[in-house]
Amino acid sequence: TKMLRSKWREGFEEKIASLDRKETWTLTPDPDITLKDLGPEWRCCRITTFAKFKCSECSNSWGSAQVLILFHMTLDRRQGRGRVKVRFFKQQCRRCEDTRFVNPEFLAPNIDVILDKLVSQIRKKCYRENLGENQSPFIMDEELEGPHESAHCEACKEGVCEHRQDLVPRPTSAVYRQDPESIILLVVVVVIILWVLIIS
Repeated sequence: TKMLRSKWREGFEEKIASLDRKETWTLTPDPDITLKDLGPEWRCCRITTFAKFKCSECSNSWGSAQVLILFHMTLDRRQGRGRVKVRFFKQQCRRCEDTRFVNPEFLAPNIDVILDKLVSQIRKKCYRENLGENQSPFIMDEELEGPHESAHCEACKEGVCEHRQDLVPRPTSAVYRQDPESIILLVVVVVIILWVLIIS
């Protein structure tokens, strides 16, 4: 897709190559991934950044510092390959009646920072390296006016935006995973409770 033109893929491949790992990694778009429904071998990372939008109907343009990017990542050491899926959340134009969502456009320096943060998460979550949090800032080339408009934000509509008022704020670039041990523990607790109820 247009969102994963050469500067995304080439930038990702270059940063992965610098890790000097034997596995081959790929980055592919997937507009259907969510924070939930992860397999046990997948990790989830979301990054909030600045991006621009331009309506194709009325030519209105705007910027937002609350643009969500979602990544799913997994590493198969036996096959020697790693996979990353990415979803760029969109926004709607507020000046016209067109309800279609518009793709974000990212500044080149911000793409570099995004990929740095992504690779840091791969190193920590897939290779279990002990790294600190990547605090590299994003660039905004325009002054933003007003609060974040949840009514026109795709991530807000799906309940995953960090800046939606009825959501508990989460740290930028937070990483989530499904923990099989937690699931097993929950099942054991439920079984014990049922057993106690039966014998009583």
